[in-house]
Amino acid sequence: MNRQDLDSYPTDMNISIELIADAAVSLSSDARARLADRVTESLDPLTDIEIRVAWADAALTRRSEVRSGKVKSIPAEEVLVRVRSLVA
Repeated sequence: MNRQDLDSYPTDMNISIELIADAAVSLSSDARARLADRVTESLDPLTDIEIRVAWADAALTRRSEVRSGKVKSIPAEEVLVRVRSLVA
């Protein structure tokens, strides 16, 4: 995007989604990822407490699944061997 493109952008808050999208896709991958994170976060912002509660709930659910035999845990050593073979 060059300076002329920037000068043609509307200055009010009625910037079209297409103009925003065009500007966004011209960003680097890292900048697009950060932008996507900020936009996603704005859709349903959770408080720190809500995040902690969600993680605690997920951990308790996972523990129950392992204890009941619904899922089988894999020893860390085995996981590391698998991961290392995938990235080698």
